[in-house]
Amino acid sequence: MDEKQILTMIANNHLKPSVIDKVSENMVFYGFPLPSCKGYDDPKWLIQIYYVEGTMEFTGYPEGRREFIFRWEDRTRLSYSINENMEPFYMFHPM
Repeated sequence: MDEKQILTMIANNHLKPSVIDKVSENMVFYGFPLPSCKGYDDPKWLIQIYYVEGTMEFTGYPEGRREFIFRWEDRTRLSYSINENMEPFYMFHPM
């Protein structure tokens, strides 16, 4: 199965995430690794975020990129937007 097939299955809700990180009721990360992925530090993950701010609910991707190029272990340190042309709705702020 190639990346386009996997993306189509995700978009049609035929493929569930392999990993779910429920950070809070306002933030959940979903992880989809490629079949060739070797671990959480392998840059072969598609990461999706569900984020709630006030009355708005957002779903997005790191840098707005729906691609298998991210490391799952970096999920909380990335900025997320709906697509590459939109401003991030969630940005990591180090303490």
